Amino acid sequence: MSIDVGERLRFVRARNKISQRELAKRSGVTNSTISLIESNHMNPSVGALKRILDGIPMGMAEFFALEPDRPRKAFYRSATPGAFRWFTTAKKAASFSRAGWK
Repeated sequence: MSIDVGERLRFVRARNKISQRELAKRSGVTNSTISLIESNHMNPSVGALKRILDGIPMGMAEFFALEPDRPRKAFYRSATPGAFRWFTTAKKAASFSRAGWK
């Protein structure tokens, strides 16, 4: 089982309505570090992750116990015969009509 720390951090930060810059300021790391972690270009050390989570505030156990919301995939038939489209969010699916994109 693989844990996506970046996706989980982005989920927690967004749920708490904190920008990357604000979290960086609160935790004493650079905003580029937060960005790199969230995009999975960098894995934080345990100490760095603890400092970041202290800026939310949230403990390590709570952080790893959370399950980020996964976007639901919806399958729709396109107006073009034989063509299909995938939508990952309800917002995108809602803007699609039988005649095509609104």
